[in-house]
Amino acid sequence: MLLKNNKLLSDYTDFGDKRLNARLGKICNQMSKGFGASIPSSSRSRSEMKGIYRFFKNKKVSMQKIIEGHREVHQKDRDKVMKQTLLIAQDSTTMDYSRKRSAQNFGPICYKYHRGFILHNSMVISSSGVPVGLFKQTALIRSNESLGTSSTNRVPIEEKESYRWLEHFEELQEYYTPYPNIEVFNVCDREADIYELFCKKQASNVHLIVRSQHNRKLLDKSKLHERIASSPVKSTYQIKVTDRETRKKRKAKVTLRFCQVEFKLQAPRVWQKELPSLTLWVLQVEEINPPKGKKGVKWILLSTKPVKTISEAKTIIRYYELRWLIERFHYILKSGGQVTKLQLKDSKRILNAVSTYSVSAINLMRVNYLAREHPELNIYQAGIQPQEYRILYVYANKNMDKRIQFKEHDPPSIKEYVIVIARLGGFMKYNSKNSVLPGLKTFWRGWIKYEEIKQTYYTFMSMN
Repeated sequence: MLLKNNKLLSDYTDFGDKRLNARLGKICNQMSKGFGASIPSSSRSRSEMKGIYRFFKNKKVSMQKIIEGHREVHQKDRDKVMKQTLLIAQDSTTMDYSRKRSAQNFGPICYKYHRGFILHNSMVISSSGVPVGLFKQTALIRSNESLGTSSTNRVPIEEKESYRWLEHFEELQEYYTPYPNIEVFNVCDREADIYELFCKKQASNVHLIVRSQHNRKLLDKSKLHERIASSPVKSTYQIKVTDRETRKKRKAKVTLRFCQVEFKLQAPRVWQKELPSLTLWVLQVEEINPPKGKKGVKWILLSTKPVKTISEAKTIIRYYELRWLIERFHYILKSGGQVTKLQLKDSKRILNAVSTYSVSAINLMRVNYLAREHPELNIYQAGIQPQEYRILYVYANKNMDKRIQFKEHDPPSIKEYVIVIARLGGFMKYNSKNSVLPGLKTFWRGWIKYEEIKQTYYTFMSMN
């Protein structure tokens, strides 16, 4: 399935040179096979390694075009679906290259000698919780002059770093407005609680879900957070939350409140005079009796989508829960893909490399989460070829567990398949119905070994 997507990437990317288009697909194939390995160690020859370096250096290649091609692959059937709901999670992460050769080409992150850039991503997620791909990726390289300056309200939003949230949302609306069959929710954390962002909403099929940061003053003179806290509890139920320390899921019993609110800027600047007042729906979930020593969950969310029933409110909360996936993407990109260890000379090559690694990371992540959300899906339905299944299971039967058997006419579920791959990476549970699923780290370790096994097999078969 990963290789199929990478082959399509060559057809949907336009660098203005067919050879470059084809090269991108091949590089993504290579990155998927040796995910996390350095460029020299993942290359089969010196010429292949030099070809990758030339590709990243080429003036026609850019982060924007790589991600646009990738987007067209995973959205190629958008005009054919009858009805679909997609989530677009926006978030940023810092990329630190302070000790690398490219450090001088980047800007400060936190202090003068902390060099790198801010990577901002919009990630497409299915309503069931499976990563689909990246919608947009941008890099913010700060100037040395910006060091020591704090955010200010004295300049228009277009001149602030936070404009990246609006930029992504505007492109999102432009892209999906012609497709009313697709309903889109742009899900953001507290950094996106920007008045101008809500004012940008125009498309009827594109909505915002943003965690509230500012306790804004409402038109009736009350405060936002106090208003929702004093609203009646509409429901008490359980949600699954991720513990930030252990990274494990746990159940949390929460109360649910929601209501409609109206507010406007209290002291607008000259360039904000024309901004209208806003009508939004605010939701709050608050944990009841959290575990000892744990800070209870409390989310206050703002939604541009009307919330009039308990069912609609729970759906919005569920969509916000799935925002966590973009943080997992950043984790696998940096910890698994090792992109902050790239030893490339300049910022252009680094940015192009990061986008290429991002495509491989999201493809790898998709397989793992497909097993989580659709565990009974047949591997053939998931796009896995019989030969790949056979190689894995024959190897596992001979070297790991006799209970793992290849059955051509009775293929395993995607969950069982993912567990067998993870066992190559150190996961010690067999694929019984009650087995827990492996984490991303164990899975990508197994995936790398799986690719090595396949390449060994194909090499041996080519000799006969």
